[in-house]
Amino acid sequence: MIATRKAPKPSPRQRPERGFYQQVSAVDLDTGREPVVARWYRSGSIERCALWSRLPDADLLRVGVARGYGYHKPSAALQDALRLSGWHLDTDIDGRGDGAIDEAITAIATACGASRVAIVRAHG
Repeated sequence: MIATRKAPKPSPRQRPERGFYQQVSAVDLDTGREPVVARWYRSGSIERCALWSRLPDADLLRVGVARGYGYHKPSAALQDALRLSGWHLDTDIDGRGDGAIDEAITAIATACGASRVAIVRAHG
């Protein structure tokens, strides 16, 4: 999977304060940095993903949302956060599961300059 980046979209959404249940981070094994961190929050049928992209020149936070039932909402919420952040993947991950999340976060970390990436999951 390959990630490219355009200008981020303005986002009035704030990082959720309640309902945290999972975090997935990319760790650069050469520097120890976390160039990408995604945290998920759930409230009823609404899933939010707060995505931090730590670029060489700036840190960026965008919050994606997925609603409804019957599909993999964490990957859909991450896809929305990626769109708002200006990231474009060569493959959509919307509704594709945890494996697609790991691939996307690895691709973004690589685009942020990480050469060797490990995915770290917490609370998931």
